[in-house]
Amino acid sequence: MSGGRATVALKRGEANRQGGDISSVSPEGHALTDFAYMECKFHKDLRFSTFAINGKGPLAEFWAETVKKAKQHEREPMLIAKQNNMAILVITKFNCKLNKHPVARLHATAQCDIGLLDRILSEKFDV
Repeated sequence: MSGGRATVALKRGEANRQGGDISSVSPEGHALTDFAYMECKFHKDLRFSTFAINGKGPLAEFWAETVKKAKQHEREPMLIAKQNNMAILVITKFNCKLNKHPVARLHATAQCDIGLLDRILSEKFDV
């Protein structure tokens, strides 16, 4: 169900630590998964420029859905997105501690920081 178990549990009014596409089965990962609601998307063309300029397109839709679901799970939104022949992007809210050195900041359209997955994975995550 790729994240669907948490949605089903929420509809039944049950608490569930699992939410989004990435979860942890080991206590060492709970610090991250309890903090962030993470969605992963692969799309042939994310239309990044349309997202950055107008706040529209597939990437904008993925980000809006991630923000909505993160709020339901009381976590910070984090979208990991991949497009053909491009680096893997990580989108977070402004100043999220997962995205310490964003390569882009979008105010008017999406109100988010955009980083590169490789760069974020090279940093230490502190709770």
